[in-house]
Amino acid sequence: MAAFISARAEAGLLAGNRITINGVGGDEPILEGHASDSGVRSGRSRGAAGGRGGPAAAGAGRGGRGGRRIRGQLPRRLPPEGRYSLPLPFTPGAEGAGTVVEVGPDVADVAVGDRVGWVEIPGTYAERAVVDSSRLVPLPDDIDFETAAAVLLQGMTAHYLVKDAYPVQGGDTVLVHAAAGGMGLLLTQLITHLGGRVIGTTSTAAKAELAKRAGAAEVILSSAVDDLAAEVRRLNGGQGLPVVFDGVGAHTFDASLASLRTRGHLVLFGAASGAVPPFDPIRLAHGGSLTLIRPSLGDFIADRSELLRRAADVFEWVRSKALEVTVTGRYALSEASRAHSDLEARRTTGKLLLVPDAAAVGSREETQG
Repeated sequence: MAAFISARAEAGLLAGNRITINGVGGDEPILEGHASDSGVRSGRSRGAAGGRGGPAAAGAGRGGRGGRRIRGQLPRRLPPEGRYSLPLPFTPGAEGAGTVVEVGPDVADVAVGDRVGWVEIPGTYAERAVVDSSRLVPLPDDIDFETAAAVLLQGMTAHYLVKDAYPVQGGDTVLVHAAAGGMGLLLTQLITHLGGRVIGTTSTAAKAELAKRAGAAEVILSSAVDDLAAEVRRLNGGQGLPVVFDGVGAHTFDASLASLRTRGHLVLFGAASGAVPPFDPIRLAHGGSLTLIRPSLGDFIADRSELLRRAADVFEWVRSKALEVTVTGRYALSEASRAHSDLEARRTTGKLLLVPDAAAVGSREETQG
């Protein structure tokens, strides 16, 4: 979420408002934003501050000294089920966009004034970020900061899911869980663009309408059916599916397996409802020689050329309207706690952005339901 970033291949310190998490717990107010320094390691890009531009995706935190206090509530599960624990204290966030303001002598990937985006860089719930210059994605003139911050991580995730984890073919019928979420909407659009047919799941009728507008042929309200897999098969002429894209995890895992045809593929790319419990792999054989993959974006953009190729494809999909970025909430950095509370309460759809307080404009425009 940094407003500005810079590249410097030497040690240094940065100061600026950020969100820091010192602990997790219940519903008591435990957030604090503050001005503090963040260390820079040699060979890394160096983040710099700014008051214009620079959104990121939505977290909360507590801690720090000598700064402006941001009161709020930290969600009870952060990260979900402790699966992605980090040493405390830490600044959350892993994606954003901004402008380069300083470049060190050993950095050749970017120049001062470049508009860039990034993903998988920890600590970007802040006005300044430290980013390895080799991990920066140059932004074309027709891609603004909000679009870049909203689409890069999830867009490239959707890219490798439908191109690599399971190459979607024309005529495939695909199940997408949480089809009205930020990831689900992008997946639904891309699968439809590639000639596939999407059966989506959502939690409310309002979210079902969003999924249908994104291209879903059928949408199942999860709370309205007793046997989700049976409903999926009914909507597919009694047949199982070649693939299920599941970012929900524990609550949907069994139904996802049961929705597959013989030699079907379960692509488990998230755990929004918690971790999948350990299971005996013989279930995959008994289900019809099924396959299960648990991929992660980092392994599909480890090489800079692959990072830039996937980003370029995502930007082209945005230009062609194959992907329409849905930003449904904009929060000032100081409102990070509210953003997380809204996420945890399932009051949101699409993508939420945090922007530096001085640059925050408008109010939350999320779809309720």
